[in-house]
Amino acid sequence: MVRANWWRPIPALALLAVAAVLSTTAGTPDRLPGVALGWSLLLHLERGAVLVAGLAFVILIGARATLGHFPFRLGQIEYAVAEMNQQIELTKRFHQEQMDALEDVLDNGPIGPTGK
Repeated sequence: MVRANWWRPIPALALLAVAAVLSTTAGTPDRLPGVALGWSLLLHLERGAVLVAGLAFVILIGARATLGHFPFRLGQIEYAVAEMNQQIELTKRFHQEQMDALEDVLDNGPIGPTGK
C-alpha cells in the first residue's frame, strides 16, 4: 500500500543533507567523539540533525511569539496562562470602576491629559 503523502519526509531529509554539508565545511576533528562511532559521516549527520532541531525550535518559538503565544510549560514548571489572563481582565475592570467612581465624585467629566 502506497501512502498518499509519500513526499512529506523529502524536505526534512533535504534539509538534513544541507545541514550535514554545512557541517563538513566546519571540518572534521582529528579525534572523533564517541557518538560518531569512528565514522565521520555519522558525525556530520549528527551535527546536521542538531542544527536542524535547534533552528526548528527557535523558529517555532519565534513564530508563536509573533502571535502572542509563548511557551507556558518548561519541564515540570507550568505557568497558568488562562488564569493569569482572567486575573488581568478582573484587575483592568476593577481599575476602570475606580476611575469611573472618581470621575463621579469630581463631577467634572472624564479626567484626561488636559486636567479637565
